[in-house]
Amino acid sequence: MKDCHPNETRPRSVSVFGVCLFLIVITLAVYGQVLRFDFLNYDDNLYITGNPQVKAGLTLEGVRWAFTTGHASNWHPVTWLSHMLDSSVFGEKPAGPHLINLLLHALNACLLFLLLCRMTDDFWPSAFVAALFAIHPLHVESVAWLAERKDVLSTLFGLLTMIAYTVYVARRRAGLYLLTIVLYAIGLMAKPMLVTLPVVLLLIDFWPLRRFDAAKPFLRQAVPFVAEKLPFLVLAAASSIITFLVQQGGHSVAPVDVLPMGLRIGNAIVSYVRYILMMFWPADLTVFYPHSGPALPLSSVAVSLSVLIGLSIPISVWWRSRPYLIVGWLWYLGTLVPVIGVVQVGAQALADRYTYVPLIGLFIIVAWGLRDFGFWILDFGLASGQSLTPRSRRLILGIPAVAIVLMLSWLTAVQVGNWRDSVTLMEHALRVTSGNYLAHKNLGVALAARKQYEQAVGQYHEGIRIKPSDPDLYYNLANALDKMGKPEEAVANYQKALEINSGHAEAHYNFGNVLARQGKFEDALGQYQEVIKIDPAHQGGLVNLGNTLAMLHRPAEAMPYYLEALKLVPKNEEALTNLGNILTEQGKFDNAIKCYTRSIEINPRNKDAYGNMGFALMKLGRLDEAARAYSQVLRIDPANARARENLRIIESARSRPGFAGK
Repeated sequence: MKDCHPNETRPRSVSVFGVCLFLIVITLAVYGQVLRFDFLNYDDNLYITGNPQVKAGLTLEGVRWAFTTGHASNWHPVTWLSHMLDSSVFGEKPAGPHLINLLLHALNACLLFLLLCRMTDDFWPSAFVAALFAIHPLHVESVAWLAERKDVLSTLFGLLTMIAYTVYVARRRAGLYLLTIVLYAIGLMAKPMLVTLPVVLLLIDFWPLRRFDAAKPFLRQAVPFVAEKLPFLVLAAASSIITFLVQQGGHSVAPVDVLPMGLRIGNAIVSYVRYILMMFWPADLTVFYPHSGPALPLSSVAVSLSVLIGLSIPISVWWRSRPYLIVGWLWYLGTLVPVIGVVQVGAQALADRYTYVPLIGLFIIVAWGLRDFGFWILDFGLASGQSLTPRSRRLILGIPAVAIVLMLSWLTAVQVGNWRDSVTLMEHALRVTSGNYLAHKNLGVALAARKQYEQAVGQYHEGIRIKPSDPDLYYNLANALDKMGKPEEAVANYQKALEINSGHAEAHYNFGNVLARQGKFEDALGQYQEVIKIDPAHQGGLVNLGNTLAMLHRPAEAMPYYLEALKLVPKNEEALTNLGNILTEQGKFDNAIKCYTRSIEINPRNKDAYGNMGFALMKLGRLDEAARAYSQVLRIDPANARARENLRIIESARSRPGFAGK
């Protein structure tokens, strides 16, 4: 394999470094604004902000959880570990995780360039593919959305796998082969999108590695190469099975009776063509494209199928003379298979993030096609006997290439701006799509977070008009109505949400909260018990079930729920405080004080823990310590009458003759 460089006069290392530096700079320039962006209320809450395991940072318990959980209907332990590491390093600020996503994307662009350059020995087409990958608007979702860390992370290991594979092919060492398998396994544990990578390895065997001999039967040669991929295929099969079971267990896979197979195949055919059109004309991109379902026009399917066949025919004719065409085309078609919608996961028709790896195939066709077709045009336009030097050709073809990169950079920068926060993102989605119930729902949640409840209610009603079968719309509407002081209307909507989905843990939980505030503790108890049946690790459900039992004067029954909550999350200050209260009622003051102390260590402004600890200390006769506890209450809440009264009692006791203090 020859060195990859643009010309004979410049050292290879200088040229490669220059392109990598350019890729990093242009990526940072286009995406740098994400460092000022917030977390989103769409999946970021499931992955990061509302996930106690991730917020706790990288711990041994977190590692165990990452490898055993199917949370968010995914099994991707490496991605969970990366989010935990973010929390350990950056805390709860979004700038750090955004920076990591951005750097991973820039690194992926550089690795893609190095991979193609090594395999093809074509410097400028490799650089052009990497530039398109770095700044294409369709990749914004994978970079700007923190919940899509799995995209950039799995692609990193996918590219490292391919680089290790090319080195193995050149040197044929067992250690390199094992390294390739290990890197692939890590990539699958970041996102199972890489299940098609063994097929990609077979494609690059054909081109650009050219391991096939044109003079020998093609299929006979393929047998040892397929056998070479067996460990990869086994890993891919295992990952596919695990992913399907986890997603089915999380009720993310749409059943066939809801979305028939004919509609899925039709949408898949249309999506293949839509992605191609979006690559060439990246307009009106958004976070969610509603699935048309039975409304999908048969004519659209027919036209799309004709386009795919029309493109496949010349590509199959030129597969020997222009092998990059068939490799790029099959790369695109094949790597989209896991997410094309035949196994429908989620409610979207298609998604920008699904193109992060597949578009590499089309970029290869564009880059090498531009070079070959451009050279032909230049030679055809010259008089007979004349020709251009290779340098002149590159300079001339560089003009449209640079123009494309600059135009895409501008479009991407604009698209990145739509991801600033949840309100901006969902308002953009509503501008560029129709019938987008999810955008109405998430915009309502974002407005409610800003305490704009009236506007939020309007968004929920519009979402219900579009999709009255979505329980989350009623659930969120109930939450907003409760905040507006309309508990009866809230209850009606919680009940409606539970009619549609009786397994909606959060609807049971918030319904129970409303009932508890109304003093209907027996009814609230039933709701919290349902929460625990659905999600035994639900922190709010465990604590509030304990609280309700305590309110019903059943402390012995309440205690196990506090202990279970603390077993799952040891730093649950509410569980610690309320467990201390039960221990105080039972006269176990020393144990109660330990609970209050731990609660205060978690939250030094927990005035209830200070106040209740003061009471327990008074019971033990440790009046000096009790006085200090009540003084802390008054420091936090100067108007606290109970603390002031207990301090007066302590001072009165201190003034008695013979008081020694404790």
